Amino acid sequence: MKRQVLSLIFIYMMFATKAQTKILEQANALYQKKEYFTALEKYEVICKKHSPYYVHAASRIAYCYWYMNQPHKSEKILNEISTHCDLNDSLKFFHAQVLKKLGRYKEAQEKISALKEKYQTNNLYSRFHASCDSAMEWIKNPAPYVVEELKKINSPYSEITPFLFKQNSLVFASNKEGMIIKKKSGMNGLPYYDLYITNPVQTDIMASELYTEARPFSSKINSVHHEVSACFNKSFDKMYFTRSRVYELNESGDDKINRLKLFCATYQNGFWSEPYKFIFNDSTCSYGHSCMSPNEDLFFFASDMKGGYGGIDLYVCIKIDSLNWTTPINLGPNINTEGDELYPYYHADSTLYFASNGHITMGGFDLFSCKEKYGEWGEVQNLKYPINSSYDDLSLFISDDKKYGFFSSNREGGAGEEDLYFFKLKD
Repeated sequence: MKRQVLSLIFIYMMFATKAQTKILEQANALYQKKEYFTALEKYEVICKKHSPYYVHAASRIAYCYWYMNQPHKSEKILNEISTHCDLNDSLKFFHAQVLKKLGRYKEAQEKISALKEKYQTNNLYSRFHASCDSAMEWIKNPAPYVVEELKKINSPYSEITPFLFKQNSLVFASNKEGMIIKKKSGMNGLPYYDLYITNPVQTDIMASELYTEARPFSSKINSVHHEVSACFNKSFDKMYFTRSRVYELNESGDDKINRLKLFCATYQNGFWSEPYKFIFNDSTCSYGHSCMSPNEDLFFFASDMKGGYGGIDLYVCIKIDSLNWTTPINLGPNINTEGDELYPYYHADSTLYFASNGHITMGGFDLFSCKEKYGEWGEVQNLKYPINSSYDDLSLFISDDKKYGFFSSNREGGAGEEDLYFFKLKD
């Protein structure tokens, strides 16, 4: 009888492990496709401390929360893993990154100190340590800006990619519930983005509470897919924006991937045209988050195409004539890093503003500037605190006189996931 019981237990454990292995394979596949919200649900099924897959599943859960912009939950999971076993060096560094994003710079430095000593020839850890020093110094001596949340616009969801439209109206993207029934993202479980517009309630752009509740931008532009990162020419009769497209990776159609693509539209007789694709788009990579130079001769965007310096790089196309552009040109190693560079904005004085997590940052993504001179990019400058924070600070728009602007951030104290902020130079 005892042997029969043991045999049954063995058979049960064998089938349970096999089932866990299958779920783990599914979770890993979703994770590789950056569908972190969906992968998280799978990892949680097998994240049991007696499971042989516990450490792998738990660490992946911590990373999923990280990519879903929930570093507090990442920290909680990492603390739980550390009570079960010693963190390997990769997880120790990740733990330090999480603490840095939470603004706990001294704790982050303490976490990294042993790795800094162990890998003295690797400047990754000494650079991380120095970036914490920089962040604390920038908070102590802030840049001369006032930053205000746009409370009348922000929602419990996400508001990103602000762009100043005609008559000081503001166009931005939000994934709050709108008129169109949207899909939900496998990356974070939230609805897809639409473009919105809000009109100023005062003539003074520098006034507080300038904007009121927003409305959908255009039914011709918004769709069941993501629409984000609208930019316009100076006459506001042509726009570029980013839209997601789903591509099938196999003939059966059961394996799919989301790619970002660039679209254009023109304004005629009081209406926006049907969007059409920008000349450079293909199914092998993403193209998105574009901007134009004021004279419309330069077109900047972000892409993860092959041959770059990191995950996502910034590129530029130069106008040949009204219909043709040069092939994309990588902006080079002064701007692009082993990390990601996103959301370019090109100012009339030849300064490029962008977001990066590869340059020295205060935590997650920071906003940077870089001046172009004689076709060469100069030194990259961090915009520092209070524009930047320990969280993700993205998608900056700055005025022609550089006295004010807008950006998005998921810093603490906001209304939702990401929020819109207004900044201006101190008097």
